Amino acid sequence: MAALLLLTLAGCADTVKGAPQAEAQVRDAAASASAAATSAAKSAPKTGAANAAPGQDSMAAAYTVMRKVDPCALHSLDAAAKVTGMQPDEIMPGISLGACDLDLVPSPRELPVWTLIARVGVTFDERRKKAAVEEQIGDIRFYKLAEPAGSGSSDRSCSYVMRLGEETGVELQVRRGAADPQPKTPCQVATEYLAEVGRYWKQPAIRADKVTSPTLRVADVDPCAGQDALAAVLGAPVHSLFTDPFTCTTVPSTGGKSNVSAMVSAEVAVETDPRGLLGGSMGTDYRAVTVNGKPGVAKEFVVNKKPTCSLTVIADEQVVLVADQAKPDAQKSFQVVKARAQTCDVATKAAEILLSAMR
Repeated sequence: MAALLLLTLAGCADTVKGAPQAEAQVRDAAASASAAATSAAKSAPKTGAANAAPGQDSMAAAYTVMRKVDPCALHSLDAAAKVTGMQPDEIMPGISLGACDLDLVPSPRELPVWTLIARVGVTFDERRKKAAVEEQIGDIRFYKLAEPAGSGSSDRSCSYVMRLGEETGVELQVRRGAADPQPKTPCQVATEYLAEVGRYWKQPAIRADKVTSPTLRVADVDPCAGQDALAAVLGAPVHSLFTDPFTCTTVPSTGGKSNVSAMVSAEVAVETDPRGLLGGSMGTDYRAVTVNGKPGVAKEFVVNKKPTCSLTVIADEQVVLVADQAKPDAQKSFQVVKARAQTCDVATKAAEILLSAMR
C-alpha cells in the first residue's frame, strides 16, 4: 500500500485553473515574472522590522509577497507520475517553509528515485541570471542554473528558476536519489515537468486559497517583525536582515559597528517533533523548555569559543503533519519557531516575538 500524503493537493492535479482567486497583489506579481512582480513587491506592506539593514527594504517587500505563495500548490502529482513513470510517495514542506518536496518511488516501500523541490523566494539577482542559461518552456521564460562545483554534476541534479521580481524567483530542483542510471536525466525530468505544471507557476495559488492542506499559520509570520525589541535585551541598537522569506537575522551594533558574534537568528518552519531529541544517547545535550506556554527543546553549546543557545518550540500542537500515514509509528511534524543566540534568554525572547505574531 502506497504511503498516504498528509498534504492533500486538492487542486494541483486537476482543479487548479490558471487564475486562482489570489489577492490582487500576488495575482499581479504572478502575471509577469518581471515588471509586474517587481511592482507588486514594491507596493507590498512594509515589513514589521523597524530597523531593516541598508538595502533590505525592497527584499523585505518582495518576501512579503513570496510568503503568500503556496509552494506545494506548484506541484502536480499526476504530472510528476507521468513524467517520471513512478508513484508519488510523500509531499511535505522542505528544509525551508518556502519549499515543498515531492518524492517519487518505483513501488511502495522503496526509497525515492526522484525528488522534485519547488522553492519560492529564492535569490535570483543579476549575477545569478548572467550565470544561468535562458530557456523557453511553454510560454514561460526559465533560467537553467549551473550546478555548484562538487555537487555530483548534472546527472544527479538540475535546477530551473522563473524570475518573479527584481531579485527573487521560483525554483524547481530535480534530484535523482537512485545510484542506478535512469531513462531520463534530471534536466529532462525538469523540463518535461515544467511543461506540464507551467500554468500553476504563471498564476500561483496562495496559501489563503487552501489548495493544499493543512493550513500552516506560521507561514503568515514575518520573521523580522518585532525583532527590533531585542535591542532591550542585547543592550545595543539592532538592525535586521532576511536570509530567506522565513528567516531573519538581527545584529546589534556597538559604536556604529555590527557585532556579528552577538547576532540572533529567528525562523519559522515545519520540522519533526523536537521533543524526540530528549532522552536517550542522542538527547543528553537537550533540555525541555516552555515558551509562551508552548513546548520545545533547547541546546547550549560552543561555536568558535562563543557560547550559543539553539531553541526549537512547537507553535501549534493541533496541526500534525505525517508524511507516511500508513506507518503507525511514523514521525510527526509540527509548525515550529526557532531561535539561536549567545544566550537562551535572548533566544527565548526572539521565539516569544515569533509566537506572539501568529494569528
